[in-house]
Amino acid sequence: MAGYPGMDLDQPRAERRQHVRNVRARLGDIDVTAPADEDRESPAALAWTVTGTGGAVRIEMSLSPEPSPKIQSLDVRFVEPAPTAERP
Repeated sequence: MAGYPGMDLDQPRAERRQHVRNVRARLGDIDVTAPADEDRESPAALAWTVTGTGGAVRIEMSLSPEPSPKIQSLDVRFVEPAPTAERP
């Protein structure tokens, strides 16, 4: 993940990568038919939702303001838990 140098000050790159791996594993199979609920604050800031069998994940990303933009901030977090089976 090509990131802006300041990103590593907020959270070390290895920790960020492990967090994304953990979220992806918990997310399970992705539902490609689920709405992404995209929010674009500017050409350099986008947020969207990915839904899977393990819940829904919100991804927020902003790019640095330079000719060859780099990821300036990245937030990946669960917003909905996995659906639970109804109890009898």
